[in-house]
Amino acid sequence: MNPLLKPFFRSSIILPFQEEEWLLKACLSQHKEEALENFNLWLDFHGFEVEEIPRGHILPTIYDSLEMGSKKLLPLVYKNFKQLGVEHRAVQQFEGYYKHTWYKNQLLRKQCTDFTQMLNEANIDYFLTKGLPLITRYYQDFGARPTSDIDMVIKQENWEETVTLLEKSGWKPLLPHRDHRKIPASHVLHALTFVKGNFQLDLHWRFSHSVFHVNWSKAEIFQYVENPTKEMRCLNDTLNFILIIVHGVKLNPMRPIRWVTDAVNILRTGNINWDTVYRFAQDNKLKSPLFEALQYLNEKGFCTIPNQVLTDLSNTKKVDFFSLMETRLATKFQFLRATYLSFYLTDNPIAGLRLLKRHYQYTWNCDSNIILLILILKKINTKFISRS
Repeated sequence: MNPLLKPFFRSSIILPFQEEEWLLKACLSQHKEEALENFNLWLDFHGFEVEEIPRGHILPTIYDSLEMGSKKLLPLVYKNFKQLGVEHRAVQQFEGYYKHTWYKNQLLRKQCTDFTQMLNEANIDYFLTKGLPLITRYYQDFGARPTSDIDMVIKQENWEETVTLLEKSGWKPLLPHRDHRKIPASHVLHALTFVKGNFQLDLHWRFSHSVFHVNWSKAEIFQYVENPTKEMRCLNDTLNFILIIVHGVKLNPMRPIRWVTDAVNILRTGNINWDTVYRFAQDNKLKSPLFEALQYLNEKGFCTIPNQVLTDLSNTKKVDFFSLMETRLATKFQFLRATYLSFYLTDNPIAGLRLLKRHYQYTWNCDSNIILLILILKKINTKFISRS
């Protein structure tokens, strides 16, 4: 095999680099010496000479030098060091970022609860994923995990009614050029974004990028956080754990490393049904990415995964094609991914082509078949022919 192609087939997931592991262990270690040692290794790697930086410049100096995935771990470093009783000149300066995160998350939570109350009154089924449920149930600290949006999943049949409620409460589509009320039936993606001031809400009609589904009729898949008045309805611990890993390890503009802290916090405070993990992985062709992620967590000492779970998940001959598409090709070859999803979501090739056509008619704001064909040819020319 061409050496240049090996990284594409070596793994189905994106794993942290060594320096990111040091930062993750500074966030998660429950031992003073280990947390401090790993944090100092991380500082040395980046060349942060903390003693030489004026006290008020430590946070901006470190923050501005990092990519977003590492930036979002700094409040958790502060919280962990404070809990362990570790004093460090740099970490003490992260307190301002921690408090800023707490404040922003409280504002986002208020927007979320206002809208979920409307959904409850309208008897619309929903559940929240990622940020807010993780913070509330597993981190149990609104300052420990920055989050920028609300992720909500609804049934497709409730789409139009939910969008109407969103608009009544001041939310607007991020891309308002099309009719967002008809999207689920004609789109290969899994969510659309709505905004309200500085807040963002991603409204999902499928569980995730990986298009596996949840049986809404099974009440045991859900749980409520905050209080029993249905303030925040989310997935149970096991499905939350699966979603965090599958979503976190795929190729992403932001370095996908926070899935480690999310997964470890779920394991520490939740109740994982490992039989369900295996069945879900098998039914949805996710054994390969889940095995690699859990093996990584186990080998690096972030948590202990039962040996039988790893043995069962390892029984897969190759990385499934969808995992490869999600992690290695998705950002550079969106056309291939959209084409794959079109046929994955339908029963026959003709329906897949129709779905793909409707997807690009929406994406490019084009109702004419002729203009759509011209746009496709122009994209192909720009992407491939003009570069040769």
